[in-house]
Amino acid sequence: MSHSFADIYLHLATAMALAPGALVALGLLAPRLGLFRDPYAVQVLALDIAPQIALGSVAAGVFGVLVALIAGFSRFWLRALLALVITTATLFAYVWEREAHGPAQQAQAQAALALR
Repeated sequence: MSHSFADIYLHLATAMALAPGALVALGLLAPRLGLFRDPYAVQVLALDIAPQIALGSVAAGVFGVLVALIAGFSRFWLRALLALVITTATLFAYVWEREAHGPAQQAQAQAALALR
């Protein structure tokens, strides 16, 4: 496996690991900046799409570790570990958020959908 492929892949895996956090930040900040007027769009972006991308980034992070092992672990271990740590922290944050605030938000979302 070439070093350039490993370099590009690990950059993409790190960007994918950062994407869910960026989507949540966008979903929370955009209504305050007047970019989204529909609260349902914020819920879909921050609470539905971002966790799915986070699950995909787990696979990308694990595959990134395998790419680093094959291409030269001494050179790529830090970026592979970074992608995996960011993904793990994001998933722990989602699990904590769902456990702490999940039932109230689900009830609120169902009430909002019933009004539509």
